[in-house]
Amino acid sequence: MNKLLPYAIAAVRFDQARRLYNKIGSDEPIEGLGALICATDVGDGILMRALNADGPMRRVLDSVNDAVVLAAGFAALYQKNENARPYIKLLLAREAFVAGGYLMDLAHTRQVKKGDKFHKLASISIASFAITASHTNKPAMHITGAAAVGINGVLAADYFKGWAEPESNILLGSGVQEVPGFRGIRALLHNRGLAAGSQKA
Repeated sequence: MNKLLPYAIAAVRFDQARRLYNKIGSDEPIEGLGALICATDVGDGILMRALNADGPMRRVLDSVNDAVVLAAGFAALYQKNENARPYIKLLLAREAFVAGGYLMDLAHTRQVKKGDKFHKLASISIASFAITASHTNKPAMHITGAAAVGINGVLAADYFKGWAEPESNILLGSGVQEVPGFRGIRALLHNRGLAAGSQKA
């Protein structure tokens, strides 16, 4: 049952992304849905850890879920509010930069790493920007947009501390979990290499 939870949560968050896109497009208030999205984003990890079911797949799906929700919200806002477009472009550039580094680190270390708690500030700042931009409130939108770009820009650098270091507790925070099976394969190959070296000696 616990193994299916990450997929169930992903289905819920995909539906949230669909509803967010439709609400912004139809000029409906998104404050309630935005709060629910943030609560789900934070709560899914807490729930999985409480059930002792947190793992690499949940973390991979969490990153995919975040990207889907972000893409849905930004796509709708980009169409609706021209004044929000510069901020959206900068935030998307930041997301692409971080995602590229994340995927390269994953390919190099075969580890799925999670973010520290303060990285949720990035999500909260983007949610605040999305709410003000959906109302086309120029003064508030420019304030929250600039804040979101600044906060996300600063935190982006933190994602690359200790990049590509196996067992690193720095990159993306303190949590590290290796993709299942890779540790045993790596150890086997390492031991075989040592054995071959000793035989040649």
